[in-house]
Amino acid sequence: PFTTKVLNVENAGGIGVIIGNNVPGEKPFAGGFSGDVYPIIPGYMISAEDATQIKLELVKEILPNSTNEVTVILDPSNKLKLASNETTSTSARGPDMSFNGIKPEIGAPGQSLSAVAGSGDGEQYFGGTSGAGPMVAGAAALIKQSCPYCTPLQIKTLLMNTADRNTISDTTGISAEISRIGAGIVRVDKALATPILAYSPDDNQPSLSLGLVDAADDVFISRKIIITNRQKETLELAVTPTFRLK
Repeated sequence: PFTTKVLNVENAGGIGVIIGNNVPGEKPFAGGFSGDVYPIIPGYMISAEDATQIKLELVKEILPNSTNEVTVILDPSNKLKLASNETTSTSARGPDMSFNGIKPEIGAPGQSLSAVAGSGDGEQYFGGTSGAGPMVAGAAALIKQSCPYCTPLQIKTLLMNTADRNTISDTTGISAEISRIGAGIVRVDKALATPILAYSPDDNQPSLSLGLVDAADDVFISRKIIITNRQKETLELAVTPTFRLK
């Protein structure tokens, strides 16, 4: 664990820790901390390529008659943004294993800052589902507060209908696959503002998941969609079909 590595350096008298990622090509990420004792000294992660370069320079420094000197500068402005429109490498992928349905159904920030409960103004890094899950739950709670009569299906529909699909894959550099982001990244402000809900009554889900279709010839599949207008004014909707890579 990152906690152990940083604590070992701290206990040995170190003033900071630089941890090299051991996966070539993968971007550095915020390490999680666990246990009852938290390090005081700072810890940073760098890419495997940068770590290799530093180690090569250190080897040169200890060679006989070497004049090589290694200097590492940590520039606070040169860092990865915690919240971005790019999927993180540890994000789960779909489809689900039971029915080949669309999973995940929605995404949320998985590398960010979170308030520390009971601290008043404290904050700390979090990552993974432990951070993304509570963000979606919090978004659902805000909708329930704004719309007390909304059912769980309606809340889920509002979140998925308004999710942001402008997300880039960390592996391809193009639009992220539906099997990685589902409807997109949760946007509770848009969910609270939209007057429209659209879901399929066939399986009572906001997504149209066809599962595994093993077909040798043309197959025609039909699904119903219920669209609800929550405001009194009449709305005219334009539907434009688009294709998004699996």
